[in-house]
Amino acid sequence: MVQKEKLFIYTRSVCLMKFKWITINNIEYGSAKMLRWEMLHKPLGLAPETEEISDEISSLHLVALDSKKVVGSVSFSPESEIMGRMYQMDMSEEYGGRGIGRRLLCTLEKGLEKKGIYYVYLYAYKEVEGFYQQMGYQPEGSIIEKIGIPHRLMKKTLQKKEAEYGS
Repeated sequence: MVQKEKLFIYTRSVCLMKFKWITINNIEYGSAKMLRWEMLHKPLGLAPETEEISDEISSLHLVALDSKKVVGSVSFSPESEIMGRMYQMDMSEEYGGRGIGRRLLCTLEKGLEKKGIYYVYLYAYKEVEGFYQQMGYQPEGSIIEKIGIPHRLMKKTLQKKEAEYGS
């Protein structure tokens, strides 16, 4: 009986999770920024204002929603028509370990493919490098320090749509 309740909760949170593309003008943007700060910058002792990213206006932002609550987010900054940098991917601790991060990343990648963007790179914390490798990202170069934390450059080439090959 208890296992069925746990299974129901798990199924509900994974199956009913919604993903939404937002801009800095959407109401969810403030919640996404707060979650980003709580998960990525607060543990470093940084104030909320210090995490402002210069590319925010031109970036693509995707959030994971449980009902209306932002539980995960990721941003992408296009650097050309076919490539760009993914940054600031985070997930609420309460929702971790349910596959939502994988679905968030896959949704981002599919959206990028539709826009004709096929080359993605990111700087991953050493602790999450394995996650990105499982998702097809390849580490490149040695570990570098960014904001006082070890990071590794990781890259992935997304799939081009078959229609572009004339089939």
